[in-house]
Amino acid sequence: MAGAIDVALSLAAGSREAALLAVRGTLIGLGAGAGDLEAQVEQAGVRLAVTHVHTRREWLESVVDLAARGELTPTAFETFVLVGAVEAHRAVASGHGTGKVVLLP
Repeated sequence: MAGAIDVALSLAAGSREAALLAVRGTLIGLGAGAGDLEAQVEQAGVRLAVTHVHTRREWLESVVDLAARGELTPTAFETFVLVGAVEAHRAVASGHGTGKVVLLP
């Protein structure tokens, strides 16, 4: 899958999405964790766009619109039922694979 993604969202410091992006892909850094992405982006040869929680509503609505049209597809690494939250936390702490850890009711 490395090199096949056009756009990735990075929500936390220490994330490794830049290595998954295609040449000329874009990594969107959201929030305070975006500050440590410059070295990853330079090494991967991709672009970085950074925004913070205090962003424009129109921009966020456009991201939601892309997702609604199926143009953004989140990747779930693993799902856990809520009673398995301890295991979910361990997966996150271990530097799990690509995708998000999801807690289900």
